[in-house]
Amino acid sequence: MPSPLSVIESLRKTEKGRLKYYNEWTAKDLASDIASPKIRRSTEGIVFEVSSIRAALEAIDDDANVHVENVVAEEKAKSRLEMSGKEKELDERFRDFIDVDAPLRQYEAELEEQKRRENIEQMKKQEEFYAEIERKTQERVRNRRKEELQRKSREEERMKRFFQEAEESALRIRREMQAHQDHIIKTRQQEMEERKLRLQLLQMKKQKEDFEKLANHMSGIQNIQKDCLERIRELPQNIVAEIGNSRIPIFVGNLNEIYNRSNSVFTEAKNRGKTDENEIVRLKSDSEMMTNIRKNILSEIDLVSLRVKELEIRAEKEKQELILRQKREAAQAEKLAAESAKAKAAASAAAQAPTQSLTELHKNLKLKMTEYESEGRKLTKSSDRSMKQLAMGLSRAVSVPISSITDRSGSDLKSRLKILVNVIKTNPVTSGTQTVSTKGNPAAQKFAINLIARKIVSQANEQVSANFTSAFSIAFMVIGIWAESSDFGDLFLAHLQSKCIYSVPMYLLKQDSQTEEEHQKLLGYIVSEDGAVEQQDKYLRRMSGLVRLYAAVIQSPLPPGVSVHPHGLAKGWAWLAEMLNMEPQPDVSATVLYDFLEVAGHALMKTYKMQFEKLLYVLCHDYFPKLEEITGVGHRAPLIRLKNFLEKCIKEKSVPMPKGRLDKGFWNTYHSGEVVGE
Repeated sequence: MPSPLSVIESLRKTEKGRLKYYNEWTAKDLASDIASPKIRRSTEGIVFEVSSIRAALEAIDDDANVHVENVVAEEKAKSRLEMSGKEKELDERFRDFIDVDAPLRQYEAELEEQKRRENIEQMKKQEEFYAEIERKTQERVRNRRKEELQRKSREEERMKRFFQEAEESALRIRREMQAHQDHIIKTRQQEMEERKLRLQLLQMKKQKEDFEKLANHMSGIQNIQKDCLERIRELPQNIVAEIGNSRIPIFVGNLNEIYNRSNSVFTEAKNRGKTDENEIVRLKSDSEMMTNIRKNILSEIDLVSLRVKELEIRAEKEKQELILRQKREAAQAEKLAAESAKAKAAASAAAQAPTQSLTELHKNLKLKMTEYESEGRKLTKSSDRSMKQLAMGLSRAVSVPISSITDRSGSDLKSRLKILVNVIKTNPVTSGTQTVSTKGNPAAQKFAINLIARKIVSQANEQVSANFTSAFSIAFMVIGIWAESSDFGDLFLAHLQSKCIYSVPMYLLKQDSQTEEEHQKLLGYIVSEDGAVEQQDKYLRRMSGLVRLYAAVIQSPLPPGVSVHPHGLAKGWAWLAEMLNMEPQPDVSATVLYDFLEVAGHALMKTYKMQFEKLLYVLCHDYFPKLEEITGVGHRAPLIRLKNFLEKCIKEKSVPMPKGRLDKGFWNTYHSGEVVGE
């Protein structure tokens, strides 16, 4: 039998004997070191940490329906199954060591039993602990659910009260807002009405003030025109005769034009019952222009007065020289007196009778005018009301464009020319609300042509004498119509010659069967019903205007589309030659010659050149001395004006272009503004 020491030594050398024992093992250490991985995982699952259970409890949602009791029961069942499996596995592993050493196995079995009992005891304690935890958990869950139900109830009640209060508050706010909005709308309506009323009052006040301003400007314009015209009328006769050689007629024409324009604006505003800023500015500007024109007129009157004084002094000096020359030539004059008297008488008789061709032409034109006027009376004196209405409509249709002839632009002139040409061509034209036409009515056609010719001459008789430059625009209109109707041209000449016999040219001597009044009417003087005869200066002024119109016609450029002048420069040459073949007459001969040459001389010189220079030479050396012989001392202004003009032309070998002349390009000018008279 081996000794105990050898047994112990043998045991030490065995695999078991080389093992080191840890006497402080716990059930957890045992399961970790000895048991298999499966048993070790089961053993680890048995040991629950209170903290993990507590965390699981806190993680339970308030609304979850999973009961903690079921979870604990399942964990318990799982732990029992794992413990029973662990015990079986431990028994099988330790069974192999019994045969080696029974005492050791017994000791280890006892030790294992003790550990098992301790584990069972520990498991019981854990079950009690888990039961307590479960009880507390359930109680806590119940309390939590109760509190949650109470909280939800309180929250629902609070939300119910909140929504009720909010609804009441919203309703109250809506009512207040509606009331406030109604108040604002009402207030705004009242403010708008008050503002509208204030605006109307302000507009009425401003309109009244503006109209007063307009009336003041118009009153100032009227006063300026009246003052200027009165000053001119009050001038002495010798100064008035010299005015035609100054710029005063131009200024007076501008004065009348501005007055007519301003009066048209004022009348329109007055009829409309209101005005605007543009009209006030326009009349203010016209008033300032009238003031400047008045200054110019007064300044020009002063210059004319000085010039007249100088002319009178010069005339007196020339008179003295003439007396001395006459004394030196007295002897020779006596010898030739008889012969000179006979020659002058014969020349005068020959000069007073115009050539047969001019006499026949004047007579034929006069007969044609009489014929057309007779045809026109068939309309005006007709018992047929429609004929009278047609005559009135035609009169209105032609009066407006003729009275508003302007030199502002070619477009203005063409618009008026178109109306008159349509009347002559029997095309329908509109006059106010009436549309008239002479188509199919020969009497109406002759009436219309004669009416246009007569009104143009009447317009020139009034307008050109006040403003010489207006002759060119009227001449443009005459040529434009004449190019469309030769009958109009004949009637225009007939009416012109009836107003101014010097446009033929002719001098009419008084016949024994004629009264002085009849003779003066034939010469073109205006004789009133009471027998008062027109003053000489006014008569010469009108004759100047009409002769200037005739001169403007013969030199007027042709309108677009017209190639042959109906009464051109050849007629002007014939007129001038006829004048020089006639004996001169006091005042009127010098006047009409100057007017004709000033207007048409430039065109005649440009066309006939050397021949026209010769004609001027004859006028200066042969005709002018005759004028000097028959001109009295107090009536030398026209003669001096003609003399100065001729001396300048001879010296410069040219005739200056007339002021205000319109060239061919005028037809293409355009202006978009409104013309006075439309």
